[in-house]
Order: sequence, then structure tokens, then C-alpha cells
Amino acid sequence: MTYVNKKLFNILLAATILLFQACSSDDESGNEDIPALVSAEIGFTGNSQLAKDIIAAFEIDVDLDLLQYDMELYKVVYNTTYKGEQIQASGVVILPKTEDPVGMLSFQHGTILADSEAPSRLSSADGSTFFYASMASPGLIAVIPDYIGYAESGDVTHPYLIEEPYANAVIDNIKAAVELANDKGLNFNGDLYLAGYSEGGYATMVAHKAIEQQGIDGITLKASFPGAGIYNLTTTAAETQNTETLNNPEFYSFRLFAYYDHHELGLDLTDIWNEPYASRVSTLFDGSKTGPEAAEQLNANVTELLASDYINSIETDSKYEAYRNAEIENNVLDWTPTVRMYLSHGDADLVVPYQATVDAYNYFIDNGVSPNLVTFETYEGLDHGPAVAPYLEDVFNVLADEL
Repeated sequence: MTYVNKKLFNILLAATILLFQACSSDDESGNEDIPALVSAEIGFTGNSQLAKDIIAAFEIDVDLDLLQYDMELYKVVYNTTYKGEQIQASGVVILPKTEDPVGMLSFQHGTILADSEAPSRLSSADGSTFFYASMASPGLIAVIPDYIGYAESGDVTHPYLIEEPYANAVIDNIKAAVELANDKGLNFNGDLYLAGYSEGGYATMVAHKAIEQQGIDGITLKASFPGAGIYNLTTTAAETQNTETLNNPEFYSFRLFAYYDHHELGLDLTDIWNEPYASRVSTLFDGSKTGPEAAEQLNANVTELLASDYINSIETDSKYEAYRNAEIENNVLDWTPTVRMYLSHGDADLVVPYQATVDAYNYFIDNGVSPNLVTFETYEGLDHGPAVAPYLEDVFNVLADEL
């Protein structure tokens, strides 16, 4: 749920022009040979010095010597599944230029609303693209899925905070990345790490759960880093009944509309929102609006935005039973990991409640998971955006010890 501050990268513009070369070649692969990867288009190549400049511009305190390899960024299209049907989705894969064995990091991005903000839609001069590219420089295949609902699959409403589509998108993008790496002669050692912040934290935990339960041939999940996500979704009633003003009405409404669109709830939009908002939401979450643009057309006041029945009766009224069941279905606190997980959250977060990660950590520990297996780092006094830098530092530093 973090918007990128592109001003950080103005100082890199001149260097970017010199260090990146945009390309237009396509690498098409037939499905009969490569079942996951459909196509890969190279976006640019960059060197390790640019990766160091990017991390320095983000003011992330890590050993820059870790960033040692040049990179090639590809925009990929791959096969995945949505509601039981095969569709094509998209994402970004960055390959380090080395003959040494390398692992893989799948990084799940935070909340976006506009299709133009999807990783594969970003230009080679965008700050987020620079940062994604830097993730490969330590000697990792970096994978950044758009998720279902953006770019190649933009005709579908993004299934925001709905478990199965995230798992499918992340896992199938990983498979496509392996196939691309093999095609390019890269020596992938089979080690996989997962990371993501905010919405990406939820997506990371979902993917961790799915990989433990289903596995991916030839891949060993080593650790995950879910940052500042919401993992127990059965808290909607408490959020609305105990809150007068929503800090981010666009994110809250995005979740509700995604559930309305994805699940068979048997509800009218006016069962959830008051007018004029009920008539607006379908156009706010179709990929044409950014978060701030959507927020301008909503109302932060809970009683103005949301229907009184929804606020007062969601826990008891039978008409909301399907919605309640959908939240339970997509709550990922219904399992216990056996692979390392590094939870983290800022305790002054005004976007995703800090308590969300406290509850997740307590759930795992109470269900017998060792605190040596699942750890929890609190970023004291930090709100959602400011906690991103220490989160990334923690991810890079753990990886530095293992690469």
C-alpha cells in the first residue's frame, strides 16, 4: 500500500540514460516446450554500479559490495489459473549475468490500483523498475509478479486479498522464471526466497503456505519475509464499528469490491456502500485510477461511505453470511510453517494495523512453531512508508549471509 517516491531517483537520471539500453526484441516460446513461460521481452540491461546507486538513493543500509553482478530485465507473460480457467498473466524477471550458481527471490509488490503501475508496465526510467533490477545484482533471479488483474490479465478485477489467485500468480511466475533462466543458460541452484511488503506481505505468506503444501519441482523454499501485511481478514466488522474515519478509504473499498466481484455474495452494491459511492466503485477499481484518484471519489467517514446495515449487522445478518465466509476462506492464519519466516511491522503503522502481524506471530507460536523458525521484528515508532527501508535492510542482510 505504498506509493513510490520517484523524487529519490531524479539524481540518477543522467546515469540511467548511460547505463541502460532499451531493447525491443521478443523471445517467444511455444507452450508445447515451455508450459509456464509464454513470452519474454527484454526491457534493458544494467550494471552493478547502477544497482549500488539505486540502493544508496533509497538510503538502505546494506553492504554495497553485495551488489556485484550486472542484470538483464525481462517483461514476461506466463500461463496461470484463475477461477479454474487457464489465463495469461504477466510480471518481471531479472537475471544476473554470471556463470555462478544463483538462487531466486520472488518479491511481491504493495498495493496499486492503476494498471499503469504494474511492474511490467513501468518504463525503464521508473524508480521502482530500478529497484526491482537491483534485487538481481547480489546473484539472484529476481521475480516480480504483476498479480492477476493487471497488464496481461487486466480484463479481470484484481482479486485483492483473495488467497488462491495470489498463490497461482506467484508460483506460476516463479516457474516461468526458471524456464527463462534455463533458456538463457543460467545456473539456478533451486533455492527460493519470498519477500513482500504490505499487500506483498499477504501475497508472500499466501505463496509460502502454498509452496509448503504443494511444492514446486526442483525448488526448495529457504525462507520468507512477509512485511506489514494483513493476514487475518475476519476483522472487517471491528474495523468499521470501532472507527469513525478510515485512513485509506480506497484500500478498504478495494478489498470490499474485490470480494464482491470475485465471490458469489448475493449482495447489491448498496448493501455495502451508500450512494453515490455504490455507483462509483466499479469504475474506481477497473485499473484506470491511481490510489489518490480513487480516494478523491470516496469518503473517509465510515458512516457516510458505508451502508448502515453493513456497519451494524455484518456479524449477525444472514444476508452477509457469504461475505463472512469469504473472509474466513481467505484468512491465512489456518496453518503453521515449517520453513523460516521473518515477520516485521512498524508499530506506528496507520495503513495496516501493527496488531495484524502481532496476531499472526502469536498464532504461529501458540500453535507450536518455534520462535527460532518464525521471528518478529518491530520497527519502533515507524508508520507504513517509513518502515519500508528497515524492512528492506533486514531482507538484504539475511540474504547476504546466505548467498
